[in-house]
Amino acid sequence: MDDQVRSRMTAIGNGLEPDLRAKLDSPMNRILVVKKRKLADKVSEAGFFVVVPDLLYGDYFDIHNPQFDRASWLEAHGTDKACEDTKPLIAALRSKGVTSIGAAGFCWGVVKLASSSDNIQAAVILHPGSITDKEFNDVKVPIALLGAEVDTFFPLEKLKQAEELLSSKAEVRNSC
Repeated sequence: MDDQVRSRMTAIGNGLEPDLRAKLDSPMNRILVVKKRKLADKVSEAGFFVVVPDLLYGDYFDIHNPQFDRASWLEAHGTDKACEDTKPLIAALRSKGVTSIGAAGFCWGVVKLASSSDNIQAAVILHPGSITDKEFNDVKVPIALLGAEVDTFFPLEKLKQAEELLSSKAEVRNSC
């Protein structure tokens, strides 16, 4: 794995390259990091090779800072950029012989990867965020949505609507 891809790792499991383990140390993101690590470790314990790239480059959403410019942050961290930044990682995994890649993510980024079966073969979105029906309609791989009971950004009604839309898509239902 090249140095550019290696430098992007925040956690890795199931030991293909244990030297890639790195600690993400951001005071604003420690809770999320712990949750991501626990999730990555759990999936790894089930026998999967797990890689967690830092696609935000250490620039985490800071809801506790009153001066935080949400609009600029969202513009700087769009799904197109994250999707492009993931391509070298996917290529590196494929070069190591990995043939099936699944992606899990928070908010909106994974849905962009899921719109191309060339990138990944399955996806999981935890806290779906502000994903549109059009974006869900573009999904081409099996996808699981893990929403919360109380979520102002993606309420249960929207979750049910997205599930109905996705379950009507033959390529999503039958591609696994």
